[in-house]
Amino acid sequence: MYGLMFLTYKTANKPTGIISAFAFTGFLGYILGPILNTYLSAGMGDVIAMALGGTALVFFCCSAYVLTTRKDMSSSAVC
Repeated sequence: MYGLMFLTYKTANKPTGIISAFAFTGFLGYILGPILNTYLSAGMGDVIAMALGGTALVFFCCSAYVLTTRKDMSSSAVC
């Protein structure tokens, strides 16, 4: 996993960067799938739904803030 993170960082501004980003996200999905399946089979699907909803809420609130204030967030430490 650390190798894919390093590869994605090093190829960020190259044409092969998109391939390494897809490889990294694919690997994360491969790792996260069994963990989510364990939660679902234990009857804890509401935890997954709450995490998804919370993430979506934060994303949309931050997007709405930037779109309404027209602030340049490129120098932010968040990015």
